[in-house]
Amino acid sequence: MTSAAAAHEEREIGRLEGFSDGVFAFAITLLVLALKQPTVTGVTPFQGLLSQWPTFFALVTSFMTILVLWVNHHNMFNYILRINMEFMFLNGFLLFFVVLTPFTTSFIADNLFSNGSETAAAVYTGTFLLLSTVYNVL
Repeated sequence: MTSAAAAHEEREIGRLEGFSDGVFAFAITLLVLALKQPTVTGVTPFQGLLSQWPTFFALVTSFMTILVLWVNHHNMFNYILRINMEFMFLNGFLLFFVVLTPFTTSFIADNLFSNGSETAAAVYTGTFLLLSTVYNVL
């Protein structure tokens, strides 16, 4: 491979990694948007925050999951010498499931103690099952 071709491949890999890093950062940022000011009247602010524990728990769990995914994704790029369209689409599909994480996190937190808790848990778990499948294929 000529030095020009190698430089081109390196630039393309850098672009893909940069794009992916941006999507991971965006997904982690979206997680915090599920947090709301406590609006329960007649209780202390601490009690209002305490009533939101499912949202905090879901946020921490999903934040750590996305963080682990990002670290592994970042380390994966230490071994990538060349990318092609198939790899780019698989990477994009992985990122699709990463950006679904804020939605599924909010969904499960909002439905944790409702009649829809089983559905919320199935959506949350199913999304991560598909995400891990795509990651392993990638």
